[in-house]
Amino acid sequence: MRLQPRDNLSAVDAIPRSLDAIEPRWLTDALRAAGHESPTVESVSVTPMAGVVGALGEVGVLDVTYSETGALPDRFVAKCPLDDDQARLYNRIMQNYTRESGFYRDAADAVGLLLPRCYINAIDDTGDHAVLILDHISPAEAGDILRGTSFDQLRSLVVDLASMHGRFWMDPRLHDHDWAFDWSTPSFLAGIQVTAHGWAAFTAAEPDYLPADLHDVLAATWVNDTETWLARYDERPWTLTHGDYELDNMMFRPDGSVVILDWQTVMRTFPGLDLGWMLACSADEAAIERETELFDAYRDELLQAGGPALSADDVAEDCAWAMLYHLTGQTVTNTVTYPDTETGHRARARFRHMLDGCRAGALRWDTAGRIGEYL
Repeated sequence: MRLQPRDNLSAVDAIPRSLDAIEPRWLTDALRAAGHESPTVESVSVTPMAGVVGALGEVGVLDVTYSETGALPDRFVAKCPLDDDQARLYNRIMQNYTRESGFYRDAADAVGLLLPRCYINAIDDTGDHAVLILDHISPAEAGDILRGTSFDQLRSLVVDLASMHGRFWMDPRLHDHDWAFDWSTPSFLAGIQVTAHGWAAFTAAEPDYLPADLHDVLAATWVNDTETWLARYDERPWTLTHGDYELDNMMFRPDGSVVILDWQTVMRTFPGLDLGWMLACSADEAAIERETELFDAYRDELLQAGGPALSADDVAEDCAWAMLYHLTGQTVTNTVTYPDTETGHRARARFRHMLDGCRAGALRWDTAGRIGEYL
């Protein structure tokens, strides 16, 4: 496994502050600076990506007209942060664009998964201003956690995840990359108040949602003793993780291949953060009944790809630990007011589905019992 660096485009002048601000001259210069033999871009139009709620950033489809025919596509997907104070504050805490930009620059070629090709990777030193121009994956069908997927497809996705985890298992080269955050990242501490506020609001609104033992363990650990548990997360064996590996971040091609999107939460942490999230969000009741098979498939591929020999209980333990972060985080997303639109309604349903899935996972993997032993 090699980590292959790529050049950033931080030197490209005046990174656009919004997708609408992407002009033909900038796009021409940026494509050429990235090493592409691009004809002159004559026009650019932007269409917001259907179904995407832009709370922190914009995602849109760029349609491009060139001065002459060339090898580059005339349709791309573009991403950039929202240019407002609230989005900037959250992005400075989570550093989503710094992470995704660094990942595409240094590690995208090494993960062994299908990804959108990155044509332009422009970011400034602060991370406040960034533009990623990526492949528009077509023809393909977007994944949907509310619709789910087949057991065979889910098993294949679990195996792919294990392959990536095995490739990067405890790889010291990840320490060389400032975007490969762990839980000691100082800016993460600024998110503690956000979690505490969301937790308080949710548990006041739905006091009986969580069983008492699970509520008490979450409150005693991730909510009210966050710094201690951030450190304990960092003590667990780690690898490179996607951070949001679920069906909504996947495109399913007609040939059966799957393209993995949205690497803004990539980090260096324990693998249950990915696997537990995937199974909590994307496994239906039929798949949960066969979860032992999914664990076995994950364990087998992890070992073959360079990771350790784990037991099924080791995997369940890792997933149980992951629910401290994921379940408390979903109490935050479920206290947000979403717009009264089709997109807003789907966002609300999606985050409720995630919350319910994390609760079910925490119960299934005995988060209260496993974590309670440390209190």
